[in-house]
Amino acid sequence: MNFYSSEKEAARYIGAHILGRLINRRTRELLHEDMKGFCASVPLQRVAELDYVLTPGRYVGLSDEDDEFNFAAQLVEEERLNKAIVESLARVRT
Repeated sequence: MNFYSSEKEAARYIGAHILGRLINRRTRELLHEDMKGFCASVPLQRVAELDYVLTPGRYVGLSDEDDEFNFAAQLVEEERLNKAIVESLARVRT
């Protein structure tokens, strides 16, 4: 696969951990078009604006599945776990 963009002054960022097609156990064939949450061609000017931080998530964004994350449920679970930790620590200290 050619990782260079056809555009000059551009870089391609790919979050390939969930998409693409496995050809064999070690080789994943990647898609070539921009896809939200997966890959994006980004002008180098944009990379410079972000101080050359090369974390793919800054450029590819979240997939539609990730956008549906239930933060309220996660906060309830976090509160439950924090209470369990406090109770466990109280038993250890006595």
